[in-house]
Amino acid sequence: MQIVLAATGMVTIPPAAGGAIESYVGDIARILCRIPGINVTVVSNVRPGWPLGPPRVEVVPTHSPLDRYPFGRLSTVPAHVLGGTLTALALGRLPQGTFNDGVLHLNEEVSAYLFSVLEPDRKFVLTFHNPPSELNATVYSESERVLRLADGLLYRRTLRKKRAHIIVQTSYLRDFLMDRWSVDGRAISVLPPPLDTDLFTPPAMRERGSRILFVGRLDARKNVADLLRVMERVPSAATLTVVGSGHLQAALRKFAQSRGLESRVRFLTGLPLRELIQLYRHSDLLVFPSHLETYGKVIAEAAACGTPSLIPNVPMYGDFLSSGVAVDYSIGDLDSLASRISELLANHAERESLGKRARDAIVDICGPPTYSGKLMSVYEKARA
Repeated sequence: MQIVLAATGMVTIPPAAGGAIESYVGDIARILCRIPGINVTVVSNVRPGWPLGPPRVEVVPTHSPLDRYPFGRLSTVPAHVLGGTLTALALGRLPQGTFNDGVLHLNEEVSAYLFSVLEPDRKFVLTFHNPPSELNATVYSESERVLRLADGLLYRRTLRKKRAHIIVQTSYLRDFLMDRWSVDGRAISVLPPPLDTDLFTPPAMRERGSRILFVGRLDARKNVADLLRVMERVPSAATLTVVGSGHLQAALRKFAQSRGLESRVRFLTGLPLRELIQLYRHSDLLVFPSHLETYGKVIAEAAACGTPSLIPNVPMYGDFLSSGVAVDYSIGDLDSLASRISELLANHAERESLGKRARDAIVDICGPPTYSGKLMSVYEKARA
């Protein structure tokens, strides 16, 4: 079977910084090309030598001049249009008959819409990566609100053609598409992204401490400012490491300084993957106060490293909470957040128990031993 995986045309695989979709496409490609009888083509720019070693995949470059994410406020929409258009054009260069006995798996809304127009009779798989603007528009900046509205319009126009089988990463998003966009539930599969649980592993021994970790983009919807405010309310021995970059980075550093938190809060950017994994392993608690995600990959990564996560009790995180991957606090309540952090930092045995349960759950959900079978099952549904 031939499987074609298309990325966004905005970031090169593997991404050097931002590029969650490219990481997703790269992970899936490595999983699929190890299955006998499966031929994998990736439509994206890739870095020299990728993928490293056998088995290899065929690469169709988009020749996009873009290679970064996030973009500036004024360039975000043009970048999406350019990247998606170049990806659709690259798909058009594939040999005739490529999709006759295979699956096309798209991951970006502009290219998906253009493909549905250019190839109106072709079925394809579409992973829904970006949260619809209706979920929580109040946390968006004006430019991002415009982008999300445009995303939603393209998604809905694409889905109306009823040629796509949709992958969503949470059951909450499945229910949203069914209830709000009237998408047929038979055309939706819930499948979280894969995670290399042989790479993201717990440490042999974790020293007791009060080390809090945040990993993510530094923008308004991640609510990192709330986490900084809470640092004044938790035990003074607690420290916070903030890993990420974004347009609020300078403002957050300045805010931490204004609160006298320089000795307790550090900011890291451009961290290599292996160093990030070490941070996961040797932190005591991941706190992820974002109210708006389609998934929350860092929660899964921390879980795989045996580190418990504290997240707001919003419906989109329901799968994490019900499976034991994370625990919650009351959304928008800084006292609740501070109290839960203090409780967890004070109880090493509870953290160890939560971390073990999280690790077991995420291996079952996202680990390579089971993921390939789940994904191939989705592809078979899409071809039916």
